[in-house]
Amino acid sequence: MSDVEIRPPREDERERVAEVLATSLNFPREASIARSHLYLLDDMRGAVVDGAIVSSAAEFRFDQWFGGEPLACCAVWGVATLPEHRGTGLASAVTEAVMRAGRDRGASVSALYPAVVKPYRSLGYELAGTFTRHRIAIEAIPAQRDAGPAPEPFDLERDLAGVRTAYRAFASRHTGPVEPTGDGHWADRIMDRTDDETRRAVVVREAGEVTGFLVTGREPAPGPLEVEFGLWTEAFVANTEPALRSLLAYVRRFGGLGRWFQWSGAPNDPIGLLADDQTLSVDMHYRWMLRLLDVRAAFEQRGWPPIDAEVVFAVDDVLFPDNAGPWRLRVEGGAATMSREAAGHGGSPIAIGALSSMFSGYLHPADAARLGLLAADDQTLSALSSLFAGPDPWSPFFF
Repeated sequence: MSDVEIRPPREDERERVAEVLATSLNFPREASIARSHLYLLDDMRGAVVDGAIVSSAAEFRFDQWFGGEPLACCAVWGVATLPEHRGTGLASAVTEAVMRAGRDRGASVSALYPAVVKPYRSLGYELAGTFTRHRIAIEAIPAQRDAGPAPEPFDLERDLAGVRTAYRAFASRHTGPVEPTGDGHWADRIMDRTDDETRRAVVVREAGEVTGFLVTGREPAPGPLEVEFGLWTEAFVANTEPALRSLLAYVRRFGGLGRWFQWSGAPNDPIGLLADDQTLSVDMHYRWMLRLLDVRAAFEQRGWPPIDAEVVFAVDDVLFPDNAGPWRLRVEGGAATMSREAAGHGGSPIAIGALSSMFSGYLHPADAARLGLLAADDQTLSALSSLFAGPDPWSPFFF
């Protein structure tokens, strides 16, 4: 193969990147090109062979929530390689370049949704959480005794700041949700997209504050009539009982021709407790991967249970050697400090992927030991189990 150059795409290469994504990821070509103006080229890396981009990867600048605290996250997307250049390591090269750029700007974690798992494991990622879409028949949503405040159509200028505040409050109570950090992403990709005429966004306000919002659209649902449909959601957030009642009442108004309602939520979403039958089902369950880019920063910046604990462990990280070696983790009052230990402490090193999966709470330390991923004594295992205890990690956005 000719020499390969890894670099951000130029302005005149937007369409080329869109075509690589369309060919490799089966995106509609014209739709991909039409949205290429949204690419943040500084956050993309392309592999250039013989003067043309043949492979690409990109990141979204998100926060990701762990223990009630946001961590800067390099959210990798758009990893694509033209078929004739696959199997040459280009996808790994551009992904690693995106990871390093994210780490250099201060991201302590990186997350992605893998089409295949193995290549990302070689870069230190491991399965660490889920994206789950739930579906329920609209007629099975119970009628609300009090519909709450009426939802209002979303207005970008009036409501965007309130939506972001509401989502931040929502995400802070869960483990793993990603949060877009820029207004542009919220506007162009979530709340105010213009490439689907069926999309509608509404907000619920209480005492002038946005306490819930819903972005939904329609898709055909075969039935006796050709116009029957299902409701999918891009975002569904309700921070109060009145906001939840209001949005569920809004969804019920689509009943009749509307057959089902679908939203992303925690694996065991408590909204299911409101249904009186078993029509609630899982429409999609997809696992995302996590990679600690900066071990010290990630451990010190996240929130922890209100316990006092101390543990020494070693880390194995080929890509970022300053993550490696023995660490002493002290947690007091929900905050952590990390300090270096002398070589030889901490037992057998934990692979960065296994540590990342435990960090999110997806992999329980006892299961890591059972799988042979963690060689820990009883004291270490007990401390790690207490520290990483919590709800299953999940995220409401697929990127």
